[in-house]
Formats: sequence, structure tokens, C-alpha cells
Amino acid sequence: MKYFTIDELLRSHVAQQYGIVNVPTPNALCNLRVLIEAVLDPVREAWGSPILVSSGYRCEELNRKVGGAKYSFHRLGMAADIYPKNGYTEKLYKLIEHLFCTRKIGLTECYMDAKRGYIHITHNCEEFNEWPFLTLNTKQA
Repeated sequence: MKYFTIDELLRSHVAQQYGIVNVPTPNALCNLRVLIEAVLDPVREAWGSPILVSSGYRCEELNRKVGGAKYSFHRLGMAADIYPKNGYTEKLYKLIEHLFCTRKIGLTECYMDAKRGYIHITHNCEEFNEWPFLTLNTKQA
């Protein structure tokens, strides 16, 4: 793990605010390592500048508190919401598309929420999609 750490994928302001202990299961911890090594680090390497995590692993309680989907990949350690430190979210999204198309990374789902300024990435080793991309909320606020 070159650029990302497990700790930053566990960090949550909401968990801190509400005293939620956000500890991954052993399986989720393994999935987080795979997510970092197979997707996040290669994306960061290709991007060439810092990428930040706004949401990574979420225990059931934290996922409920943030309004996440009941069966969210975040709960399994297979998803992260990321954004570039320099603010070029759409450009990073296009890079992720390129890395997927050139088979540098595998993805189950990927979408950009430009209004909120993040890109959601899911990496499930058992279920890669042929075209996992969807752009949401593309109008800037």
C-alpha cells in the first residue's frame, strides 16, 4: 500500500461526532487492502497528485447514520468515496474511466457526484461490470 492507508479508509467525522466505533470485520479489512492495492493506489499513481477519501468503510451503525444504502459496499470494505485535492473531480473521473478501459483496474461500479464533489468507487473481486460508469448530479452548485 503505497499511497493510501487502512486508517484513512476507517476515518469518519460522523463516527467521531456520534461516538460510533467504526471497526471492520476481518473480511472487510481484507477487502479494504484489496481496494487500496488494486484500485486506489493505481489511480493515485496515474493521477500524480493527492487524492483524499471522504468515506471508506462503514460499520452498520455508521452506515445508517449517514443514510447509506442498507446493502452498501462500504459496509463490506469494497467501496470508497474519493476526491482530488486539487478539485478536478471530473478530470479524475475521466482518468478512472481510462484506467478501466485499458484494464489497469477492475470496477464493479463508479459514479461521480459533481454536486457533492466526490467519486464513488466499488471494487468487488467477484463481480466486475462491463461498463460500471454513471455520472450523477453533474450540474455544479
